[in-house]
Amino acid sequence: MWTVVALMCLEKLAGVIGNAGTAARSAATASPQGRRPSVDDDPAVQIRSSAGADDEAAPLIGVEGLEPPKWASVDAQVAAASVWRTVRSLPAAAGVVVRLAWATSRRLTVLAGLVHVASGCATAFGLSPP
Repeated sequence: MWTVVALMCLEKLAGVIGNAGTAARSAATASPQGRRPSVDDDPAVQIRSSAGADDEAAPLIGVEGLEPPKWASVDAQVAAASVWRTVRSLPAAAGVVVRLAWATSRRLTVLAGLVHVASGCATAFGLSPP
């Protein structure tokens, strides 16, 4: 994944540097009609704009057959989750955590629960230090 990100950054940087050089060259030379050349006169910009309005950047070389791994589909589900879906999943997540802790050490799980309840009571009654 980092390789793809690095390639995308290098491609973007090359495009910025290439555009700056061609823009400087075109600004230095005046057109025969007496008008200043615009960015639209640059052939590289014309090629990019002919790709279509919905295409932001040219595709990377050598990544045509790549697709995200199956385990990464969870990322898309998490990113698309609403607040209420997240809140509804909290009891199930807490249940998983408590079951894992209980299976690991029952005594420490009970101790952690009691300390948490005691801390809540101390906070509610103002017995905790400032």
